[in-house]
Formats: sequence, structure tokens, C-alpha cells
Amino acid sequence: PITDSIKVSVGSSYDITDSETNNYSLNYNELTGEFDEVNSDLTRLFTTKSTLFNPYAQFLLDKSKLSATVKVGANIYNQDNFGQYKTSVENLTVNKTLPQLQGNIRYQKGNNSLMLMYNYNTSLPSASQLLAIEDQSSLTSTITGNPNLDPNKAHSFSMMFGNFDRKTRQGFNAFLNYTYNESSIVNDIVTDENLTRTITYENITGN
Repeated sequence: PITDSIKVSVGSSYDITDSETNNYSLNYNELTGEFDEVNSDLTRLFTTKSTLFNPYAQFLLDKSKLSATVKVGANIYNQDNFGQYKTSVENLTVNKTLPQLQGNIRYQKGNNSLMLMYNYNTSLPSASQLLAIEDQSSLTSTITGNPNLDPNKAHSFSMMFGNFDRKTRQGFNAFLNYTYNESSIVNDIVTDENLTRTITYENITGN
């Protein structure tokens, strides 16, 4: 019976991430003969401190010709973002709970095997993408974050077919992959008559 081949497990994981983008620029000081004057036009700082708590349940099926794994859970994000440029200082905390879903199924008969895989991927925008700081450190562009951005969400589908003859030790594999972006972050660029670009970020759906 199929119930004898099913295993269920539960678990959780906890990840901590701390990242920093620190563009610290100094000018040459003729009085001291050292590079010790801060260039405020080029100096900017973005930091992100985030935690990800992932409780999940996993179901495994293991038969002689058929095996499958399904993992369902939640990705609970907490992200503290900080940014500073010139006199602008921004803080933004993002709390999101997003679903987690992964699965694969494998069928094997003789020398042939077929595997189907699915993965739902999510991630939060970075501090520089979220914080509404007008970054003018480039001569040709001004970049401003968008605090209303949604997380990145994508559905990934894969299929693999294999044929392997153990006697001759010959075979081949074929692999197909497709990703559909439910929500992704792209640059929104406006160029004026002086060829100066104003850049921010927005969400789009689709590929």
C-alpha cells in the first residue's frame, strides 16, 4: 500500500544576514598632505540586517518506480534597512510572511527516468532599492529607492529526462527549465534632454 511508502517530517531553519554597501570617498587635503577630507558627494552607506525563519513540513513518497517529495512552509522575513547620503538618513523595517513550496516527482522504468521539479522562490528588495534616498553620486544619473516595492516572487519549473544503459555505460540527459516571474524588480529610467537619467525601481509581472 502507498501509505507504507510515505514519510512525513517537520522542521525549521533560521538564517541571519548582515550586509553593507559603504562607498567611503576621501579628497586630498593640501594642508595635511593626506587623503582625509570626506567627499560627501561620493560617500554613501546602505546596510541591511535581516532574519529569515522557515518552519516547514516535508512529505516523501518512495516506491520502486516512483518517488516524490513535497515541502510546504512559510518564509517569515524581518529586514531592517538603513541608508545615509549627504544629509538624508532613512530607516525602513520590512516584515513579510510568504509561502514556501517545493516539489519533485521522479519516475523510472528500465533505463529511462523522468523527473519533474517545481520551486517557488521569494526574496526581499535590497536597502538601496527600498530607501527613498536621492543618490546623486553619479554625474550622469540620479537614483532613488522605492519604499512601496513588493518582494521578488518566481515560479520555477524543470523537467529532466535521462536514459542510461548500465551495461554499456552510455546514455544521455535532456533538461528543460522555465521560470515565470510573478513579481520582479526592474529599473525605471527617465532620460532628459541633457541625457541625465533619473532612475528608480518598480515591480513588474511576467518575463
